[in-house]
Amino acid sequence: MRRPFLFDNTLCYVHRNVKFFYHLWMSLSWVTIRLEIMGSTVLFLVAVFAVFLNQFGRVNPLLLGVALVYALQLTALFQRCVQGRLE
Repeated sequence: MRRPFLFDNTLCYVHRNVKFFYHLWMSLSWVTIRLEIMGSTVLFLVAVFAVFLNQFGRVNPLLLGVALVYALQLTALFQRCVQGRLE
């Protein structure tokens, strides 16, 4: 028995839609991983500079703590931007 034309046509549209969302999710996962790596690198570099600058006594430790908090917030902002774009 032959399937109705509407059924075949609908399956074609569903397949296109699923294919689009698969590529969307994969590309956003790729971007998320890259932003996580970049955020972790920035946080690590700020922490290393904080240790070296605190060791030489040139910077107030309070300012170093603020720099670490801002670097951590930057990483969280990247994550929220990607998740917001995902939805």
